[in-house]
Amino acid sequence: MAPGSGTSGAADIVGVKELVKLDNFKGKFSAREFVEAITAKLIIVGNNNTGNIGNKHAIAPSTSLVLGSSSGETGRYFDPKPLIRVFDAASDELLRLKKRIQSKIDDLEDQAAASETGRRRKMKEFADSFDDVQRAFESLDSRLSEVGNTTIRIGEQLETIDKQKTRAAEAKDLIQQFLEFNKGVFTRLDTLRRSGPEGEYKARTNIEKYCEGLEKSLLAEFDQAYSQADRETMSQIARTLLDFNGGNSCVQTYVNQHAFFINLLKIAETEQEGNGYDQVSPTKADQGLLRLYEEIRIAIFNEWDVICAVFPNSASVMQVFVQRIFAQSIQNFLERLLERARSDSLLLYLQTLALSHAATAHLVADIHRFDEKTIASMLGAPVLSGLVNRCFDDLFVPYLDNSRYIELEQQWLLETLQACLAGAGEQGQNTTPNPYYQRNSQQHGPPSIRHRAHSQHSLHRKSPSRSSISPIKETSALPLSSAAVVSSFMSTVATTMNTLGQQLTGLQHSLAASPVVAETAWVPAFEDTLSCFRAYSQSIKRCKELCKLSDLSNYASILFRLLVEEVGIKFVQNFVDSELEELSLADFKAEPDFGHLHAVKTATHVLQVFQLQFQSQLLPLLTSSPTLHREMVLFKNDFFSSTEQRANGVLQRKISVIVAWLETLLSRQKKTDYKPRDDIVAVNTLSTQVCNQTVDFVRRVKDEAEESLSGENLETYLTEIGVSLHSLLVDHYKKFHVSYAGGLVLTKDLSRYHEVIMTFKIDLLQERFDMLKELGNLFIVKPENLKSVINEGYLGRIEANLLHPYLSLRADWSKLAKLEKELFEMEDVTASSISLLG
Repeated sequence: MAPGSGTSGAADIVGVKELVKLDNFKGKFSAREFVEAITAKLIIVGNNNTGNIGNKHAIAPSTSLVLGSSSGETGRYFDPKPLIRVFDAASDELLRLKKRIQSKIDDLEDQAAASETGRRRKMKEFADSFDDVQRAFESLDSRLSEVGNTTIRIGEQLETIDKQKTRAAEAKDLIQQFLEFNKGVFTRLDTLRRSGPEGEYKARTNIEKYCEGLEKSLLAEFDQAYSQADRETMSQIARTLLDFNGGNSCVQTYVNQHAFFINLLKIAETEQEGNGYDQVSPTKADQGLLRLYEEIRIAIFNEWDVICAVFPNSASVMQVFVQRIFAQSIQNFLERLLERARSDSLLLYLQTLALSHAATAHLVADIHRFDEKTIASMLGAPVLSGLVNRCFDDLFVPYLDNSRYIELEQQWLLETLQACLAGAGEQGQNTTPNPYYQRNSQQHGPPSIRHRAHSQHSLHRKSPSRSSISPIKETSALPLSSAAVVSSFMSTVATTMNTLGQQLTGLQHSLAASPVVAETAWVPAFEDTLSCFRAYSQSIKRCKELCKLSDLSNYASILFRLLVEEVGIKFVQNFVDSELEELSLADFKAEPDFGHLHAVKTATHVLQVFQLQFQSQLLPLLTSSPTLHREMVLFKNDFFSSTEQRANGVLQRKISVIVAWLETLLSRQKKTDYKPRDDIVAVNTLSTQVCNQTVDFVRRVKDEAEESLSGENLETYLTEIGVSLHSLLVDHYKKFHVSYAGGLVLTKDLSRYHEVIMTFKIDLLQERFDMLKELGNLFIVKPENLKSVINEGYLGRIEANLLHPYLSLRADWSKLAKLEKELFEMEDVTASSISLLG
């Protein structure tokens, strides 16, 4: 054993103990790194001791890797004992660590079991207590039912007694009449007979005159007492008139003389203030209406005390007072307010209607609370709830019934969507001085999306500047093809309005970071649709406020269909179709334009917002109607599928155009590029012109893709382009004879191709172009090294026969017949044997 080997082994075991600790196994653990760590010192010691080779007296330590042999020939010996000791020590430490961890796990399981037992015991106690409470409640409920039944029986008995009393009085009167008849006394009948018809009429007239005079006199006294705030006198008169003729005249006098209805100047003043209504983007109801409602609250709350003190039938009087407020004050004000708004604009009318409805609903809610807390506590039951609900409905019946509202909402939304999209087109029209565009505009009227897109291509579809590219981070993207990528739009989770706002903000921020289109061109963009989605959100908000619950899901579906028709089909799908049509007409012999993928980017963003709108605004409204829910889900999915198919068509057609142009570029390669006449000039050449053009074009394709795509779509798109370029290059280099100097040029070209593909950062492409880069070595290595080059690296994974077409293009291959026979004869024999067996 070498000196110090025992000390070194002990140190290694101590090092193992330091490594085998619980903290080192937390988080991300790699077994390979662990093994390397515990054997690192042994490997270093072994490498250091290799320097003793050549010294006759050197003794190879047992912990080292020793070179040499007893015969003096160069060799390598490996001593496994140090590694065995280290691994045994590590295994022992791991077992001890496992026992400690298992002990902790057992303790924790015991504690968890004890906690679970305690929890179950407490839950059982809670269940028993709840059962006791439930039995006590049932007992109390049964007792209350018995008391109620007893009360009902007492009421029925009292009613029966009252009827018996009335019948007894009537029987008494009949008996008295009967006794008078028996005695021959007819005084009552004689008095009535002698008066005759004239006497009866005169008596009735006098009675009515007296009643009328008495009523007027009492009403005058009531009016005077009201002006003097003499509640006691008012109460006496009200009770008298109630018994006299029902008290209706007294109630009408009280309501007509109320200061709230007499002072019409206040209403006129608030109406004038209503002319200052915010006509651009009102966020709350008209100030005059709000002040009127505040005065109504004060009047109702204050008058209840007066009515209770004055009228014995306070409930009916309060109902008359509130009904008069709704039928006169509120209705008249709303009619004038909505007439002014309608004469201004349809949007102002709808906003005013919704905000007024919300303010009125708030007033009704306040009256409900007052009725339930104050009036019900005094009278035993609410008296205004039903009346206020009817009055509230009657106020808005002329504006909401028979689909009046939803028709106007549809009209406004349609006009707004068309105006937003037409405005975007006009902006592009004004900033696009293109003869083709102007010619089509003159011949066919307003430009369509197809014309606008064509004008944009003629001006803007040039190479995007690499310094201006800022890749957009998207939450999801359109699938490249049904076989390559599965659509991810349905996975967007946004079920609340907050989520919708946050994701819309994120999309806007990402768009703000994208390159700005030149001012001389216009392309339909996601920003053009934002105002459309805002308008739809406004309509949905008003719809929730104004529509009945039974109609809400149907009306919301109508608005969503309109949004899809105008924005999704007429705008986005037409734009994508125009891009696909232009790509279909592209000349494969000319360099393709850039910018077609902007249609995919726009469609992606628009579909994301459509999904957010559907999930957060429409879907919650469809839960009450399963049939409509199913119809709208199918409708939305059909629209998404149609748009995605169009976008996939653009991507596939774009790939075809790009591959065709790559093939055209490679066809320009000269035969003298790789077999130059001047070897010195060829060696100093960086790369061929065709390679430079191809690399520059691929780089621009990548920049355009990163600007418009992201995630799996970007990777799949670039993968298809990279695989196509690899296939073209593999076939391309079977066509040219290569000299040694030309081989140097070829390796430079392959390095350029490899360099640009590495920027794609796709593993599949990296492996393919690594192989292609190694393929260039076949043309520059010496003949004696060809065999090792073919059998190593990526080329070693390829059958030798597949490399023969490239080797045969070497300038010196005709002189390497022996090497050719050595490399490919065995392959031919193997192939022949397989064919014979077959």
